[in-house]
Amino acid sequence: MFKISTKKKMSEQLDFQYNQGIEKGRLLEREHEQKRKDEYRSLAREEIYNQYIIGVSNEYTNPYIGKVKGFLDINSDIPIIDDLVSNQEIAVMGAYKLYTPQLFHALMKLEPEERAALMFNHYYNGREVAFNKTLPCVETMLSKTEIIERLESNGFVV
Repeated sequence: MFKISTKKKMSEQLDFQYNQGIEKGRLLEREHEQKRKDEYRSLAREEIYNQYIIGVSNEYTNPYIGKVKGFLDINSDIPIIDDLVSNQEIAVMGAYKLYTPQLFHALMKLEPEERAALMFNHYYNGREVAFNKTLPCVETMLSKTEIIERLESNGFVV
């Protein structure tokens, strides 16, 4: 009887140590994954900092165009820009890419819902983009010519 209970205790101790090792391994794996994500976020932020970006929303709005001057907070990928179209400082909550004249002209040929479908595609992995279909405010939607005029009045060459 003594040998059986001793074997059982040893078995329980080994199981406990084994499970502790698994938990420690999982913790180390989570820490490693978080470190990898933080490094990726840091590189992604460095890539766009002080660069011009063009962004679109999933609502009826004009595209956002401006130079990234910061981020919403230290752990955020949400860029802060001085929007050259609206002349406001904004946090770009929608999809964005580095600005190129080719991308600008291509996006301006599309309706706002089509812009969102194109720009948000990688977020949705092939699913339909959730677009807010509230009616556009005619006063705030600018034509391509009006957007170009605003950009040029801010010293930006399209």
